[in-house]
Amino acid sequence: MLHVVDAEDWEARRTNGEYRPPSLDAQGFVHLSPADAVLAVAQYNHAGDAEPLLVVVDRTCLGDVRYEEGDGRAFPHLYGPLPVDAVTDVLAFPREEGRFVLPTELRD
Repeated sequence: MLHVVDAEDWEARRTNGEYRPPSLDAQGFVHLSPADAVLAVAQYNHAGDAEPLLVVVDRTCLGDVRYEEGDGRAFPHLYGPLPVDAVTDVLAFPREEGRFVLPTELRD
């Protein structure tokens, strides 16, 4: 699972072993994406981020994840803060010609 975040936000919102994005307070969950949907999600929601990151998350380390329909797909939402120890990697999220591309570490 992946979470898209701006680097500044990632640094500012990690405390006490947890990451708490604004969506947790506003909507009650952390937005996650499967790899096959993350490019579209990032382009739609994070095109203006100054320094976008992809946070790679180990699903087996998460608690209450629910899949909810949207745009013809099921998107995972974590109902609670993201435990930092569930994060397996934090990668720069590159763009080519203004569009997000998967980092080389995540390409098949």
